[in-house]
Amino acid sequence: MFDFAMLFCFTHFLHINYLISSVLSFTISAVVNYYLCVSWVFDVRVVEKRHREFVYYLVLSAIGLGLSTSLIWIFTELVGLYYMLSKLIATFITYWVNFGTRKYFLHTRK
Repeated sequence: MFDFAMLFCFTHFLHINYLISSVLSFTISAVVNYYLCVSWVFDVRVVEKRHREFVYYLVLSAIGLGLSTSLIWIFTELVGLYYMLSKLIATFITYWVNFGTRKYFLHTRK
């Protein structure tokens, strides 16, 4: 919800291109999500040092950002959907990729 609100505000009120707005909102949300995940969601920590874990998290988030931005562009420019609807579809797909990779690489004992 926070990600969507920022995307809309950046694009609609600040007149920033929807793809740049998407990158900004995704990045801010990823940082907030990291702190929520390590605080409330996942009990297991595979990486001992928190700063190293955060770097790994950012790398995985960058993959999600690339996927999300590509999907938003495809659904908006090629399919012709409204950018907020494209974001909704991209978020659904990217959520599962991000959750799965973060859980496997950052929160699962091997």
